Amino acid sequence: MISNRPFDVLLYTPDDVWTRIRYVEGNPVKDGLAAQKWPFVTPYDNWPLHKRR
Repeated sequence: MISNRPFDVLLYTPDDVWTRIRYVEGNPVKDGLAAQKWPFVTPYDNWPLHKRR
């Protein structure tokens, strides 16, 4: 399948990053699998603004 969407996704704002994080975290859950948690992954801290949601 050929997509018109570019392969590179540019993240310009913290909201862009949060949207992608929710998408990645939600993938296993929407397929009925357990949420993935890895000890080597540091949670995103909203850098450069550092405002927690």
